[in-house]
Amino acid sequence: MTVTTHTPAGGEVLLLPVSEIDPDGIERIGFFHDKEVATLADLISSDVQLEPIVIAAPAPRSKDRRWRLVIGRHRLAACAMLGIEVLARVVTGTNDELLRMQTAEQLDRRDMTVLERAAFVGRRAEIIRERLMKEAGADNDQSLGGRPKKLWTDLSIVSEDGLSDADKALLAKLPKQAGLAPQPLTGVPKEEVEADVAAVAERYGWRAEVAGEFNLHFKKMDRLLTIYRGLIKPLRAECEAIAQCRIANNADGLLQLAGKAEAVRRVALGWLAQNPDAKTAEEALVALGLSSSKGAREADRLEGESKFLTRAESNLARLTPGTWTSWAPKLAETIKPSALLAVRDAIDARIAALAAKGGK
Repeated sequence: MTVTTHTPAGGEVLLLPVSEIDPDGIERIGFFHDKEVATLADLISSDVQLEPIVIAAPAPRSKDRRWRLVIGRHRLAACAMLGIEVLARVVTGTNDELLRMQTAEQLDRRDMTVLERAAFVGRRAEIIRERLMKEAGADNDQSLGGRPKKLWTDLSIVSEDGLSDADKALLAKLPKQAGLAPQPLTGVPKEEVEADVAAVAERYGWRAEVAGEFNLHFKKMDRLLTIYRGLIKPLRAECEAIAQCRIANNADGLLQLAGKAEAVRRVALGWLAQNPDAKTAEEALVALGLSSSKGAREADRLEGESKFLTRAESNLARLTPGTWTSWAPKLAETIKPSALLAVRDAIDARIAALAAKGGK
């Protein structure tokens, strides 16, 4: 273990064997990307490690006396892949402070996906909420609004009364479509969950603190929290599996999934992990037979075409015979090639009908 330099702001910088660092010494909030490790290994092998990872001393009374990794999981894995020692900066702090360092450093990354951002914002919001509750002497469920309620109940758990008819139909399909056994639904209706969230936010102020800390508008932050509570928190392993898929950067698609019953979310995430190029949640739901939206979109398309044709017929009826004659060549060019014969046959039939009536 060789001391290489000192930095007043960040602490001592050491060159350590990878084996002396516990990658799970503190909670890992972000997702792990194999491709990023390979890329970093290539860069480090040619340019050496330019940015140290961040580590902390072992936790008090811990039997594992290795350093705890705070920031730099991919760089640590890259050095392990190369079989070399890793450059590491030592920091100090409570577990909460170390987790705050991890979230703050990661959220500065511009290449972070929506799913990753939701993971960091959501976990940070939990940490702030728990701290503020303890400061207020409310480290257990309290009575809000005159009646006992659970604080920030898991959005993924709803009662049957809280399910829409559409979601009930989806759940009924799951056993035969995905080979899943029916799962009991327990908890409180969604409306009560949302009321709990609002009550806790107003009483303890964690929502305002998170928005201020990450410079997020409330609406954007709430979207990230919904993704965290609906997907990442209850289905961490499934979200880890889609972390490198295209859907991971589709906020609307992730929000759509977060609003489904847990059994639906679980099987949809599994399908998306197997189909990494899928862009939307709807693709998974349609492929699993859990959505009829494809047919609904087709109906919308046909309805739109019908309205367009009605307007077109009305406009064309206003043209004079002279305009029709001069526009005929352009009309012929406009007709889709695959429809030319059908249009010709229709025109020939119209001419024959007019001739039979003695028309011009």
